[in-house]
Amino acid sequence: MARPAASVGLVIAICLMAANLRTPLTGVGALLPEIEHGSGLTSSWGGLLSTLPLLTFAATSPLVARTSHRWGNARLLVVALGVLAVGTVVRSLPSVVCLFAGTVLLSAAIVFGNVLLPALIRRGVPAHRIQSVSALYVTVMGLMAAVSSGVSAPLAQSVPGSWHTALAWGVAFTSPRSSPGCRGCEVTSHRRPAAGPTARCPGPSRLAWQGTLFMGLRSLAFYTAVAWLPSILADRGTSSTAAGWMLFYYQVVSLAASSLLPLLTRGRHDQRWTAAGASILTAGGFTLLVTAPRCPSWPAPCSDWAVAPASSSR
Repeated sequence: MARPAASVGLVIAICLMAANLRTPLTGVGALLPEIEHGSGLTSSWGGLLSTLPLLTFAATSPLVARTSHRWGNARLLVVALGVLAVGTVVRSLPSVVCLFAGTVLLSAAIVFGNVLLPALIRRGVPAHRIQSVSALYVTVMGLMAAVSSGVSAPLAQSVPGSWHTALAWGVAFTSPRSSPGCRGCEVTSHRRPAAGPTARCPGPSRLAWQGTLFMGLRSLAFYTAVAWLPSILADRGTSSTAAGWMLFYYQVVSLAASSLLPLLTRGRHDQRWTAAGASILTAGGFTLLVTAPRCPSWPAPCSDWAVAPASSSR
C-alpha cells in the first residue's frame, strides 16, 4: 500500500516534538551552579542531577517497544509529550524532591520521543520525503537544544523566579495539541507487517555489538559535554552566561558537523576511518578541557572545536 502524503500538520507536529527532545536537558548545565547555590545541593547531588537523565534513559528504553506495540507510535508520542510538559513544570517547582522527580519524568518522556519519532517519520512520510523530513527533525532538535543552552543563564538573571523559571521556559513547546497532525499515522503505526521470515536478534553479531558500543560512547561524550562543559568553564573564571553561550557554540558546530558528514561519506561503504577520526577529535577535545590553563577571556576555545564531533553520530 502506498504511503500517505505528508501533511503540513504532520510536519509541524514532528518539528514541535523534535524541539522538545533536547531542550529540557541542555539548559541544565549552564544553570547548574545557580541550582546548587539556590537549592543547597552539594556538588555530589548536582552531579547526580546531571547524570539522572542518562540513568533514566537506560532504565526506560526497554519499555518503549512493548508499550508502542500496544498503544501505537503516534498516540504514545502525544502521551509522552504531555508527560514531558508535566515533568518540566514539576522540575521548576521550589522543592528539591520536585527537582529530581521532574527530571525523571521528563527524561522518561524524552526516551519515548527519541525512539518513536524516527519510527513515525519512516511510517507516516512518503519514501521520497523521509530523508528531508528527518534532516528537518534533526536540525530543529539541534537548534532548539543549542538555544536552550545559550538563553537559560541570561533568562535566570532577568526573569522572576530565577533558575526555576529558566528551567520551565521550554514547556511552551510541549502542547499535546500537536496531535492532530499525527492522526494520519495512527493507522499505519498499528498495521501489522506482512508475513515473512522472522529476523533474528543480532546478539551474537560482533559488528552489532561494536556499533552499539560506539554509538553508546558517542552519546555519553555528547551528554557529558552538555552536562559539565559550562561548569568546567565557570570553574576557570567564565561567567555563567558566557559558559552557556560556549555550550551553544559547541552544539551549533556539532550540528554543522552532523550536516556535513553525509556529504563527506557519500559513496563510501567503509566508515571505519571516519569513526576513528571523530573519536580522535573527541578524545583531543576532552584532553584539552582537562589540561588547558585558566583563561577567563576565552577559556580553552580549541576544546569546544575538538569535542564537537562527539555529537555528530548521536
